[in-house]
Amino acid sequence: SLTEAERKFEENWNRIISADTNKIYLFKCATGLGKTRVIRNVTNALIAAPTNTLKDEIFRLMKVPAIVTPAQPVFENKQLTDKINGLYKMGLFKKAFETIKMTAEQKTADGQKAQDFLDKNSEVYHSSATKITTHERAIHNDFKLQTLIFDEDPYQTYNGVKEVTIGDVVNLTCHLRELEPLSEFLNSLEEGKIVDAPQYTINITELIDKYPEHVADGDVLGLLSSTYVCREKENIYYITHKKFSDDKKVIILSATVDEYFYTKLYGERVEVVNLENVEGMGKIIQYTAKSYSRESMKRSKKDEIKEKIGSQPTITFCEHSAYFNNQPLGIHFGNCQGYDELKGVNITVLGTPHINNAAYKLQAAILGIDTSNDKMSYKKIEWKGFRFKFMCFDDEKLREIQLKTIESHLIQAVGRARTIRTNACVKVYSNLPLFLTDEFIDELAA
Repeated sequence: SLTEAERKFEENWNRIISADTNKIYLFKCATGLGKTRVIRNVTNALIAAPTNTLKDEIFRLMKVPAIVTPAQPVFENKQLTDKINGLYKMGLFKKAFETIKMTAEQKTADGQKAQDFLDKNSEVYHSSATKITTHERAIHNDFKLQTLIFDEDPYQTYNGVKEVTIGDVVNLTCHLRELEPLSEFLNSLEEGKIVDAPQYTINITELIDKYPEHVADGDVLGLLSSTYVCREKENIYYITHKKFSDDKKVIILSATVDEYFYTKLYGERVEVVNLENVEGMGKIIQYTAKSYSRESMKRSKKDEIKEKIGSQPTITFCEHSAYFNNQPLGIHFGNCQGYDELKGVNITVLGTPHINNAAYKLQAAILGIDTSNDKMSYKKIEWKGFRFKFMCFDDEKLREIQLKTIESHLIQAVGRARTIRTNACVKVYSNLPLFLTDEFIDELAA
């Protein structure tokens, strides 16, 4: 029950927040259980949220002294803003910060904006209050605090898959000859095979100074510090593995944080508090006859689907969101964490959010799982107490990563309605059954 879950949550939270340890605690909580209620009373910790919007929202709700890291300044010089945003996108935080410091030396309006940003950062760094920032910044600066609290799962920030094209690399190599060895390596890759990323003695800082604008859309230079690489046709996928500090206590609060990934990486350092299966007030109805994947929706007559699901807010793939929503929603698969504006609203979740197979295999490589058997087929499988047919990997370990990833996207989408505390009804159109579904309907059998 909700009452019992709240009691267990508070008991475990009080025990863990006061513990002097370097363990990693995973609070796997049903959406709406009350994460923010406990976070807002935390002292002497770094709290990290997935976006600047959520970071600022947590700051406004704090009941104890707290300070928030400033948002990236928007300069009047658009080229300067684009350059700094590009550096952040490539994970080159130190270089971006150096660029802002150089701007602050100028006696201009942009120079003043840069100085204000630096002053606020300094204030945050030296403050004794609880500090609030984003997942991305928490990777690069722990602000000398021993307790790190993540609102929502930061796994993809630490171990996310990025994509560039061969064309991006070729175009950039024409301007930066130092990248020729990288270009040759990528062109030689066997398609679909996961390989260790090569290590080059290339000075990235010097390359950045010569980096031409508007040549490559993807983060090509990120390949130079990546861990594993995979080629699929003209696309290059790569992953860069980052780990939590060994001497920090880490607390993660999320409906979709998964012990499988963390125990593979951190072993006995991980402790799980599982409070995901909570009786709710609302209802979740799932239609499982079709997958409604990206490809099937391209082939299907979308007007027929729209007529079936009606006009209520629909969380689906980014490229289809505008078609199914009369008003811009701004929430889609891959961008669902933390949003609260659909609380208590009847919504539709449309689609089975498969991602590129290379991304699953790169995640497996990080976990030390063999990726050589990457064949897929449409088969009957058993998973989490369900028996169903699904297009999936034949290899069970790869399949586990695939199913958990898809499930995570669906649960985040369903959670926007906050059904454990509201009477909202969520209709889910996907052939991956969810444990939190109240009623399954097979349209073909109906």
